[in-house]
Amino acid sequence: MTTKLSKISLPLKLTFLIFSMVLNCMGLIILQLADTNITYGELGFLESFKDLPIAFISLFAVSFINKTGSKKALIAALAIVGFCSCLLPFIEEFWFYKVWFAIIGACFAIGKICVFGIIRNNISDEKSLAKTMNSVEASFMIGIFVVNTGFGWLISGPYSEFWRFGFLLIAVLSAVTIFLLSKIEITESKPYENKSIFIELSGFTTPVVALFLAVIFFIVFVEQGV
Repeated sequence: MTTKLSKISLPLKLTFLIFSMVLNCMGLIILQLADTNITYGELGFLESFKDLPIAFISLFAVSFINKTGSKKALIAALAIVGFCSCLLPFIEEFWFYKVWFAIIGACFAIGKICVFGIIRNNISDEKSLAKTMNSVEASFMIGIFVVNTGFGWLISGPYSEFWRFGFLLIAVLSAVTIFLLSKIEITESKPYENKSIFIELSGFTTPVVALFLAVIFFIVFVEQGV
């Protein structure tokens, strides 16, 4: 049981570590782009491209994950993050940062649901469940420290102009995590009733959901505008 738990928990902790690093590099990117001809208004609004997809995708990602399986969906999310991190050092256009953060936000929305779903379906012991949940959450906080310290050291050194290439290490870590995930056997949730995407999205037309989306949008808009 201990061996199986460690095999499951390690890639899950690495997953949260990866997402923590890509989600919390916003300050670094804004700092580095501040010296360009991009206005502070555009830079301040950049984070909305990350936050809004997290809110929107989380609303219907559960159904998508249930159809594909948590393991496959998580591997796909990590593969997209790794691929996008490989592209970032070579594309210096501002529009790509918007697309990059939107993709990262969407992948995180899927990834966190997959991680908690795998934990729920494969760990029944209460003590082991609490331990795994705590370690996964701790990995997220460690990721914040790693990305700030690592990139801080990089941009303050003699090779600061190559700061974008630090994202290649995140891509490598994503590949390692995908490899570890592919080697473990997990218990998946039973599939729900098969519904078309149009039926599932019809729930977004209800007044309560529309109000929720409007509130989320304006919270992010006001926050980033200020």
